[in-house]
Amino acid sequence: MIALNMNNESQIIQQKFGILDNVPVGVCVLREDFAVLFWNSCLEDWTKIPRGEILHTKITDHFPHLSQPKYASRLQQIFAGGPPTIFSSQIHKYLIPAPWQDGKYRIQQTTVTAVALEAKDLGSEAQGKMSQSFYALLVIQDVTDLTHRIQDYRVMRDQALEELKERQRVQEALRQQTERERLISSISHHIRQSLDLNEVLSTAVTEVRKFLQADRVFIIRFHPCGGSSGVTYGVGEVMVESVIPECVPMLGVKLEGLSFDAIYVEPYKNGDIQGVVDIWRADLPQCYLDFLNQFGVRSYLVVPLLMDDQLWGLLTAHQCSTPRQWMHLEVNLLSSLGAQIAIAIKQAELYQQLQVANQKLECLATSDELTQIANRRRFDEYLEVEWRRHARDGTPLSLIMCDVDFFKRYNDIYGHQAGDKCLHEIASALSEAAKYPADLVARYGGEEFTIILPNTNIRGALRVAQKISISIANLQIPHAGSSVSAWVTASLGVATTIPHPELQCSSLISAADQALYQAKAQGRDRIEVFPPDLDFLGFREVPAVGDQETFL
Repeated sequence: MIALNMNNESQIIQQKFGILDNVPVGVCVLREDFAVLFWNSCLEDWTKIPRGEILHTKITDHFPHLSQPKYASRLQQIFAGGPPTIFSSQIHKYLIPAPWQDGKYRIQQTTVTAVALEAKDLGSEAQGKMSQSFYALLVIQDVTDLTHRIQDYRVMRDQALEELKERQRVQEALRQQTERERLISSISHHIRQSLDLNEVLSTAVTEVRKFLQADRVFIIRFHPCGGSSGVTYGVGEVMVESVIPECVPMLGVKLEGLSFDAIYVEPYKNGDIQGVVDIWRADLPQCYLDFLNQFGVRSYLVVPLLMDDQLWGLLTAHQCSTPRQWMHLEVNLLSSLGAQIAIAIKQAELYQQLQVANQKLECLATSDELTQIANRRRFDEYLEVEWRRHARDGTPLSLIMCDVDFFKRYNDIYGHQAGDKCLHEIASALSEAAKYPADLVARYGGEEFTIILPNTNIRGALRVAQKISISIANLQIPHAGSSVSAWVTASLGVATTIPHPELQCSSLISAADQALYQAKAQGRDRIEVFPPDLDFLGFREVPAVGDQETFL
């Protein structure tokens, strides 16, 4: 891994992972030398180690047990770009010791993922000098409460088993308990396997319905609205559903017009769980009875999904065939699962935000801010890729270089704002002329543009150049400082070759640039081809194919 300036590295890490600072799970990032590069607020609170004390120090200095082969070897695989690894709470109890109560430590489920260190993150000096390297991203989830709940349930089960006299009932109770524990572990495991929100929610309702043996399980997401009286939750929609074939589906149904805020919002925001054995024996408003009856609901259990003290949605189970007495155990475990699902939802939403941010950064890194077409960096990368591909396939590759005539005079006369508008309009004209998806229009620098035309021979490239010249002329942008026209014009240089593995793509740039130089030297507002005899350094004309004369 390239040695980075500590401040630069800290800035990079903060930019990439700062969004995870306040999530309700522990998050830290390790470098391959085990140095701590990110230590979020949750870990500060758990371990009482401030980030100022631990950042840029080796984590093994604070937690020596991580030097043991059973931990270090698995982390080394992550630094080598290996697949994610999980340190299960059932085997390791915890990875980062975090005091809890009565001298005990928090029970943790830790997922370690390789995060690529991209060259674009390091700045121009480091690009091209590094091999692929990875950070280790540790996401540590506190499962103490859920584990203790399961342990409490085991005590309750053991007490019940002692009172049972019939061996068959004891064995059946034990079988059911084992199956339930397996399902709880499976549900928690499955909803943590994906960062895609729809997949997380779909997995959750499917697994919960199997666990409860309910007729229908679904998740409602609310769309809060602000007003003079505060936030209201009158509109919600069923996002995902798992339902038996005999029941009417509710997917996509909207919950509105039921006076929901007035009756249930406050209890749900306080984390209260609503369980109804039989809707016809419960004191429910008539509008709710009518709503539930149209879907055949006889009994229901509702767990609120809270996010940052706000009501995000509801996890709901329906029994349609008969009334159902919801067991205290089922309510408690479903409550714990609701908390797990809420955490998974938060992680998925944060991941989506991170993806959007990365996409925006990638767009900013490869597009020109003024013209919104590809920038010089994107041009260089794309030309290199196409050069290698055409050398392998033996097909023609063309390049057009375009320079706006007397543009400095234009700026002097009309001002830089008008100059920026002029460049934007010309960029649009170039994009319209390069009609194929593989064509790339880029701003090369200042008032100079380039157009890469894959699988295009010299005749096709000249046709595109002519379209560009005509399109720019049709813009009729006045130019009082031009010596060749009353309007803004451009000079174009065209070059075509069948790339050869022994040549560099810079030879094609040089040829197009030489053609552009000839166009400007011979009076501007014209198109020139280099070399004129089309037989220099492998530049040669290829038989015409189609309108743009491309090779597919």
